[in-house]
Amino acid sequence: MAAWTSGASGGDMHLLTSARRWSDGADICVVCPTGATPLVREFLPTARLSTFRTFAPTHAPPLMAAEYLRRLVPAARAARRLGRVDVAIAGSHFVPDAAAVSGARARRRAGFVYHLSSSQGRPPGMRTALALAGESMGVAWLRRTLDLAFVSNDVTITDPSGWQRVARTDVGIALPTTPVPRPAEPRYACAFVARLVPTKGVRDLIRAFHLVASTRPSARMAIVGTGPEADPARALARQLGVADRIDWLGFVTEEEKAEVLAASQVFMFPSYEEGWGIALCEALSVGTPVACYDLPVYRGIFPEGLVTAPRGDWRALAARCAHLIDHPDEATVLGLRGQADVSRYDVDHIARRELDDLLG
Repeated sequence: MAAWTSGASGGDMHLLTSARRWSDGADICVVCPTGATPLVREFLPTARLSTFRTFAPTHAPPLMAAEYLRRLVPAARAARRLGRVDVAIAGSHFVPDAAAVSGARARRRAGFVYHLSSSQGRPPGMRTALALAGESMGVAWLRRTLDLAFVSNDVTITDPSGWQRVARTDVGIALPTTPVPRPAEPRYACAFVARLVPTKGVRDLIRAFHLVASTRPSARMAIVGTGPEADPARALARQLGVADRIDWLGFVTEEEKAEVLAASQVFMFPSYEEGWGIALCEALSVGTPVACYDLPVYRGIFPEGLVTAPRGDWRALAARCAHLIDHPDEATVLGLRGQADVSRYDVDHIARRELDDLLG
Protein backbone atom coordinates (compact mmCIF):
# COMPACT_ATOMS: atom_id res chain seq x y z
CA MET A 1 0.00 0.00 0.00
CA ALA A 2 2.69 2.44 -1.09
CA ALA A 3 0.58 5.04 -2.89
CA TRP A 4 -1.27 6.81 -0.04
CA THR A 5 0.20 8.43 3.05
CA SER A 6 -2.89 9.72 4.86
CA GLY A 7 -6.41 8.48 4.40
CA ALA A 8 -6.93 5.75 1.80
CA SER A 9 -8.62 5.02 -1.47
CA GLY A 10 -11.65 2.77 -1.66
CA GLY A 11 -9.40 0.07 -3.09
CA ASP A 12 -7.03 0.36 -0.14
CA MET A 13 -9.94 0.04 2.26
CA HIS A 14 -11.09 -3.09 0.45
CA LEU A 15 -7.62 -4.62 0.62
CA LEU A 16 -7.27 -3.84 4.34
CA THR A 17 -10.70 -5.30 5.07
CA SER A 18 -9.95 -8.46 3.07
CA ALA A 19 -6.49 -8.81 4.65
CA ARG A 20 -8.07 -8.68 8.10
CA ARG A 21 -10.02 -11.80 7.12
CA TRP A 22 -6.99 -13.47 5.53
CA SER A 23 -5.03 -12.96 8.76
CA ASP A 24 -7.11 -15.73 10.39
CA GLY A 25 -5.11 -18.26 8.36
CA ALA A 26 -2.11 -16.37 6.96
CA ASP A 27 0.73 -14.16 8.13
CA ILE A 28 0.21 -10.67 6.71
CA CYS A 29 2.99 -8.19 5.97
CA VAL A 30 2.30 -4.64 4.77
CA VAL A 31 4.52 -2.23 2.84
CA CYS A 32 3.38 1.36 3.38
CA PRO A 33 4.60 4.90 4.09
CA THR A 34 5.31 5.61 7.74
CA GLY A 35 2.36 8.02 7.85
CA ALA A 36 -0.07 5.25 6.90
CA THR A 37 0.85 3.14 9.94
CA PRO A 38 -2.12 4.21 12.14
CA LEU A 39 -4.62 3.28 9.43
CA VAL A 40 -2.99 -0.10 8.79
CA ARG A 41 -2.83 -0.84 12.51
CA GLU A 42 -6.55 -0.12 12.86
CA PHE A 43 -7.27 -3.05 10.54
CA LEU A 44 -4.22 -5.27 11.07
CA PRO A 45 -2.87 -4.77 14.59
CA THR A 46 -0.55 -7.81 14.46
CA ALA A 47 0.72 -7.49 10.88
CA ARG A 48 4.42 -7.06 10.22
CA LEU A 49 5.06 -3.63 8.68
CA SER A 50 7.89 -2.52 6.44
CA THR A 51 7.66 1.25 6.12
CA PHE A 52 9.47 4.01 4.27
CA ARG A 53 9.65 7.76 4.73
CA THR A 54 7.84 10.21 2.47
CA PHE A 55 8.00 13.94 1.93
CA ALA A 56 5.47 16.22 3.59
CA PRO A 57 2.06 16.01 1.85
CA THR A 58 1.67 18.46 -1.01
CA HIS A 59 -1.23 19.27 -3.31
CA ALA A 60 0.83 20.81 -6.14
CA PRO A 61 0.50 18.38 -9.10
CA PRO A 62 4.18 18.46 -10.21
CA LEU A 63 5.38 17.86 -6.64
CA MET A 64 2.85 15.06 -6.13
CA ALA A 65 4.07 13.39 -9.33
CA ALA A 66 7.69 13.82 -8.23
CA GLU A 67 6.89 12.28 -4.85
CA TYR A 68 5.29 9.26 -6.53
CA LEU A 69 8.42 8.74 -8.62
CA ARG A 70 10.66 9.25 -5.58
CA ARG A 71 8.81 6.46 -3.77
CA LEU A 72 9.69 3.82 -6.36
CA VAL A 73 13.05 2.80 -4.92
CA PRO A 74 12.15 3.04 -1.19
CA ALA A 75 8.89 1.13 -1.77
CA ALA A 76 10.73 -1.64 -3.63
CA ARG A 77 13.40 -1.80 -0.91
CA ALA A 78 10.76 -1.93 1.84
CA ALA A 79 9.11 -4.90 0.11
CA ARG A 80 12.44 -6.65 -0.31
CA ARG A 81 13.26 -6.25 3.40
CA LEU A 82 10.37 -8.57 4.23
CA GLY A 83 12.29 -11.53 2.82
CA ARG A 84 10.62 -14.42 1.03
CA VAL A 85 6.82 -14.35 0.83
CA ASP A 86 4.32 -16.64 -0.85
CA VAL A 87 2.22 -13.91 -2.48
CA ALA A 88 2.90 -10.20 -3.01
CA ILE A 89 -0.18 -8.08 -3.74
CA ALA A 90 -0.27 -4.60 -5.27
CA GLY A 91 -3.11 -2.71 -3.64
CA SER A 92 -3.65 -0.45 -6.66
CA HIS A 93 -2.52 0.19 -10.23
CA PHE A 94 -0.40 3.21 -9.20
CA VAL A 95 3.36 3.18 -9.74
CA PRO A 96 4.49 3.04 -6.05
CA ASP A 97 2.46 -0.16 -5.56
CA ALA A 98 3.81 -1.56 -8.82
CA ALA A 99 7.36 -0.87 -7.61
CA ALA A 100 6.72 -2.54 -4.25
CA VAL A 101 5.22 -5.71 -5.72
CA SER A 102 8.05 -5.90 -8.26
CA GLY A 103 10.66 -5.56 -5.52
CA ALA A 104 9.15 -8.27 -3.35
CA ARG A 105 10.81 -11.69 -3.25
CA ALA A 106 7.60 -13.60 -3.94
CA ARG A 107 6.59 -16.88 -5.54
CA ARG A 108 3.49 -15.22 -6.98
CA ARG A 109 2.49 -11.63 -7.66
CA ALA A 110 -1.08 -10.32 -7.80
CA GLY A 111 -2.70 -6.90 -7.86
CA PHE A 112 -5.96 -4.96 -7.94
CA VAL A 113 -6.67 -2.98 -11.12
CA TYR A 114 -9.85 -1.01 -10.50
CA HIS A 115 -10.10 0.89 -13.77
CA LEU A 116 -8.17 1.53 -16.96
CA SER A 117 -6.75 5.02 -17.40
CA SER A 118 -9.17 7.38 -19.11
CA SER A 119 -9.60 11.14 -19.33
CA GLN A 120 -13.40 10.83 -19.52
CA GLY A 121 -15.06 12.86 -16.79
CA ARG A 122 -11.80 14.32 -15.48
CA PRO A 123 -11.19 18.08 -15.48
CA PRO A 124 -8.60 19.14 -18.06
CA GLY A 125 -5.27 20.39 -16.80
CA MET A 126 -1.86 19.40 -15.49
CA ARG A 127 -3.22 17.33 -12.59
CA THR A 128 -5.23 15.10 -14.93
CA ALA A 129 -2.36 14.79 -17.42
CA LEU A 130 0.09 13.74 -14.71
CA ALA A 131 -2.43 11.36 -13.13
CA LEU A 132 -3.13 9.65 -16.46
CA ALA A 133 0.59 9.34 -17.20
CA GLY A 134 1.23 7.80 -13.79
CA GLU A 135 -1.70 5.40 -14.00
CA SER A 136 -0.74 4.30 -17.51
CA MET A 137 2.81 3.66 -16.32
CA GLY A 138 1.56 1.65 -13.35
CA VAL A 139 -0.82 -0.47 -15.44
CA ALA A 140 1.90 -1.17 -18.05
CA TRP A 141 4.34 -2.16 -15.30
CA LEU A 142 1.81 -4.48 -13.67
CA ARG A 143 0.94 -6.13 -16.98
CA ARG A 144 4.54 -7.32 -17.18
CA THR A 145 4.76 -8.24 -13.48
CA LEU A 146 1.54 -9.83 -12.21
CA ASP A 147 0.60 -13.48 -12.32
CA LEU A 148 -2.97 -12.53 -11.38
CA ALA A 149 -4.92 -9.29 -11.85
CA PHE A 150 -8.13 -8.72 -9.89
CA VAL A 151 -10.63 -6.49 -11.71
CA SER A 152 -13.89 -5.17 -10.30
CA ASN A 153 -16.02 -3.97 -13.19
CA ASP A 154 -17.05 -4.87 -16.73
CA VAL A 155 -15.20 -1.92 -18.25
CA THR A 156 -11.86 -3.26 -17.07
CA ILE A 157 -12.57 -6.95 -17.58
CA THR A 158 -13.39 -6.42 -21.27
CA ASP A 159 -9.74 -5.51 -21.88
CA PRO A 160 -7.83 -8.54 -20.53
CA SER A 161 -5.03 -8.33 -23.11
CA GLY A 162 -1.55 -8.54 -21.68
CA TRP A 163 -2.52 -9.99 -18.30
CA GLN A 164 -1.38 -13.52 -17.51
CA ARG A 165 -4.59 -14.25 -15.59
CA VAL A 166 -7.63 -12.14 -14.70
CA ALA A 167 -10.11 -12.79 -11.88
CA ARG A 168 -13.30 -10.84 -11.26
CA THR A 169 -13.88 -9.60 -7.73
CA ASP A 170 -16.38 -7.35 -6.02
CA VAL A 171 -15.13 -4.71 -3.61
CA GLY A 172 -16.50 -6.09 -0.39
CA ILE A 173 -17.13 -4.14 2.79
CA ALA A 174 -17.48 -5.13 6.41
CA LEU A 175 -21.26 -5.11 6.70
CA PRO A 176 -22.56 -4.13 10.15
CA THR A 177 -23.01 -7.19 12.36
CA THR A 178 -25.80 -5.38 14.18
CA PRO A 179 -28.08 -2.70 12.70
CA VAL A 180 -26.61 0.80 12.89
CA PRO A 181 -29.34 2.88 14.59
CA ARG A 182 -30.90 5.63 12.50
CA PRO A 183 -31.98 8.60 14.65
CA ALA A 184 -35.62 9.63 14.59
CA GLU A 185 -34.47 13.13 13.61
CA PRO A 186 -31.64 12.99 11.03
CA ARG A 187 -28.58 15.03 11.93
CA TYR A 188 -27.72 15.77 8.30
CA ALA A 189 -29.67 16.32 5.12
CA CYS A 190 -26.67 15.12 3.07
CA ALA A 191 -23.43 13.28 3.66
CA PHE A 192 -20.37 12.71 1.51
CA VAL A 193 -17.47 10.29 2.09
CA ALA A 194 -14.39 10.13 -0.16
CA ARG A 195 -10.88 11.36 -0.74
CA LEU A 196 -11.20 15.06 -1.52
CA VAL A 197 -9.76 15.01 -5.04
CA PRO A 198 -11.07 16.56 -8.29
CA THR A 199 -12.48 13.32 -9.74
CA LYS A 200 -14.82 12.98 -6.76
CA GLY A 201 -16.66 16.17 -7.80
CA VAL A 202 -16.18 17.93 -4.47
CA ARG A 203 -16.92 21.40 -5.87
CA ASP A 204 -20.04 20.04 -7.60
CA LEU A 205 -21.02 18.74 -4.16
CA ILE A 206 -20.75 22.21 -2.61
CA ARG A 207 -22.73 23.82 -5.45
CA ALA A 208 -25.46 21.16 -5.25
CA PHE A 209 -25.71 21.50 -1.46
CA HIS A 210 -26.03 25.27 -1.84
CA LEU A 211 -29.15 24.71 -3.96
CA VAL A 212 -30.53 22.18 -1.50
CA ALA A 213 -29.88 24.45 1.48
CA SER A 214 -31.23 27.60 -0.16
CA THR A 215 -34.83 26.55 0.51
CA ARG A 216 -34.21 24.40 3.60
CA PRO A 217 -32.91 26.62 6.41
CA SER A 218 -32.09 23.74 8.77
CA ALA A 219 -30.26 21.55 6.23
CA ARG A 220 -26.71 20.56 7.15
CA MET A 221 -24.12 18.42 5.39
CA ALA A 222 -21.27 16.22 6.67
CA ILE A 223 -18.11 15.76 4.60
CA VAL A 224 -15.80 12.90 5.58
CA GLY A 225 -12.36 12.76 3.98
CA THR A 226 -9.16 14.64 3.33
CA GLY A 227 -7.28 15.70 0.22
CA PRO A 228 -6.23 18.56 -2.06
CA GLU A 229 -9.78 19.70 -2.80
CA ALA A 230 -10.48 20.53 0.85
CA ASP A 231 -9.25 24.15 0.75
CA PRO A 232 -10.86 25.06 -2.63
CA ALA A 233 -14.12 23.47 -1.48
CA ARG A 234 -14.09 25.40 1.80
CA ALA A 235 -13.45 28.61 -0.12
CA LEU A 236 -16.36 27.88 -2.45
CA ALA A 237 -18.61 27.12 0.53
CA ARG A 238 -17.72 30.49 2.08
CA GLN A 239 -18.37 32.22 -1.23
CA LEU A 240 -21.82 30.61 -1.53
CA GLY A 241 -22.69 31.28 2.11
CA VAL A 242 -23.02 27.66 3.28
CA ALA A 243 -19.70 27.21 5.10
CA ASP A 244 -21.37 27.33 8.54
CA ARG A 245 -23.78 24.56 7.51
CA ILE A 246 -21.11 22.00 6.62
CA ASP A 247 -19.29 19.80 9.15
CA TRP A 248 -15.83 18.98 7.78
CA LEU A 249 -15.06 15.80 9.71
CA GLY A 250 -11.79 14.79 8.06
CA PHE A 251 -10.62 11.25 8.73
CA VAL A 252 -12.88 9.21 11.01
CA THR A 253 -13.02 5.62 12.24
CA GLU A 254 -15.18 3.05 10.48
CA GLU A 255 -17.68 3.14 13.36
CA GLU A 256 -17.92 6.93 13.25
CA LYS A 257 -18.36 6.85 9.47
CA ALA A 258 -21.26 4.39 9.77
CA GLU A 259 -22.91 6.64 12.38
CA VAL A 260 -22.61 9.72 10.15
CA LEU A 261 -24.08 7.85 7.16
CA ALA A 262 -26.97 6.49 9.25
CA ALA A 263 -27.70 9.99 10.59
CA SER A 264 -28.05 11.41 7.05
CA GLN A 265 -31.13 11.53 4.86
CA VAL A 266 -29.22 11.19 1.58
CA PHE A 267 -25.72 10.26 0.53
CA MET A 268 -24.80 12.74 -2.23
CA PHE A 269 -21.94 11.54 -4.42
CA PRO A 270 -21.05 13.56 -7.55
CA SER A 271 -17.98 11.48 -8.46
CA TYR A 272 -16.93 11.61 -12.11
CA GLU A 273 -15.02 8.31 -12.11
CA GLU A 274 -15.24 5.12 -10.09
CA GLY A 275 -13.84 1.63 -10.43
CA TRP A 276 -16.61 0.15 -8.31
CA GLY A 277 -18.25 2.48 -5.76
CA ILE A 278 -17.33 1.42 -2.24
CA ALA A 279 -18.64 4.66 -0.70
CA LEU A 280 -22.08 4.01 -2.22
CA CYS A 281 -22.02 0.50 -0.79
CA GLU A 282 -21.16 1.82 2.68
CA ALA A 283 -24.07 4.28 2.59
CA LEU A 284 -26.55 1.69 1.36
CA SER A 285 -25.35 -0.82 3.97
CA VAL A 286 -26.88 1.37 6.71
CA GLY A 287 -30.03 2.11 4.70
CA THR A 288 -29.14 5.60 3.43
CA PRO A 289 -30.27 6.18 -0.19
CA VAL A 290 -27.82 7.59 -2.71
CA ALA A 291 -28.04 10.52 -5.14
CA CYS A 292 -25.13 10.34 -7.59
CA TYR A 293 -23.98 10.91 -11.15
CA ASP A 294 -24.98 8.21 -13.61
CA LEU A 295 -21.73 6.28 -14.17
CA PRO A 296 -21.84 3.13 -16.33
CA VAL A 297 -19.83 1.19 -13.73
CA TYR A 298 -22.72 1.42 -11.22
CA ARG A 299 -25.14 -0.41 -13.48
CA GLY A 300 -25.38 -4.02 -12.45
CA ILE A 301 -23.42 -3.37 -9.25
CA PHE A 302 -26.07 -1.23 -7.55
CA PRO A 303 -29.47 -1.88 -9.16
CA GLU A 304 -31.26 -0.69 -6.01
CA GLY A 305 -31.01 2.33 -3.72
CA LEU A 306 -29.81 4.95 -6.21
CA VAL A 307 -31.24 8.00 -7.94
CA THR A 308 -28.98 9.45 -10.62
CA ALA A 309 -28.32 12.62 -12.59
CA PRO A 310 -26.27 13.09 -15.77
CA ARG A 311 -22.56 13.34 -15.06
CA GLY A 312 -21.59 16.95 -14.39
CA ASP A 313 -25.18 18.22 -13.96
CA TRP A 314 -24.98 19.30 -10.32
CA ARG A 315 -28.27 21.18 -10.56
CA ALA A 316 -30.07 17.95 -11.48
CA LEU A 317 -28.21 16.15 -8.70
CA ALA A 318 -29.41 18.77 -6.20
CA ALA A 319 -32.98 18.28 -7.43
CA ARG A 320 -32.75 14.48 -6.94
CA CYS A 321 -31.35 14.96 -3.46
CA ALA A 322 -33.96 17.56 -2.52
CA HIS A 323 -36.76 15.25 -3.68
CA LEU A 324 -35.59 12.50 -1.32
CA ILE A 325 -35.23 14.95 1.56
CA ASP A 326 -38.77 16.22 0.99
CA HIS A 327 -40.20 12.69 0.65
CA PRO A 328 -38.73 10.78 3.60
CA ASP A 329 -41.03 7.77 3.20
CA GLU A 330 -39.85 7.30 -0.37
CA ALA A 331 -36.24 7.74 0.74
CA THR A 332 -36.68 5.12 3.46
CA VAL A 333 -38.04 2.56 1.02
CA LEU A 334 -35.24 3.28 -1.44
CA GLY A 335 -32.62 2.95 1.29
CA LEU A 336 -34.03 -0.35 2.56
CA ARG A 337 -34.08 -1.80 -0.95
CA GLY A 338 -30.45 -0.79 -1.41
CA GLN A 339 -29.52 -2.20 1.99
CA ALA A 340 -30.99 -5.58 1.10
CA ASP A 341 -29.24 -5.55 -2.27
CA VAL A 342 -25.70 -4.81 -1.00
CA SER A 343 -25.85 -7.65 1.53
CA ARG A 344 -24.24 -9.79 -1.21
CA TYR A 345 -21.06 -7.70 -0.92
CA ASP A 346 -20.19 -9.01 2.52
CA VAL A 347 -16.38 -9.03 2.65
CA ASP A 348 -16.21 -12.39 4.45
CA HIS A 349 -17.46 -14.20 1.36
CA ILE A 350 -15.45 -12.06 -1.07
CA ALA A 351 -12.21 -12.36 0.92
CA ARG A 352 -12.47 -16.16 0.98
CA ARG A 353 -12.99 -16.21 -2.78
CA GLU A 354 -10.03 -13.90 -3.33
CA LEU A 355 -7.79 -16.02 -1.11
CA ASP A 356 -8.71 -19.12 -3.12
CA ASP A 357 -7.68 -17.27 -6.29
CA LEU A 358 -4.43 -16.06 -4.72
CA LEU A 359 -3.37 -19.50 -3.52
CA GLY A 360 -4.94 -21.59 -6.27
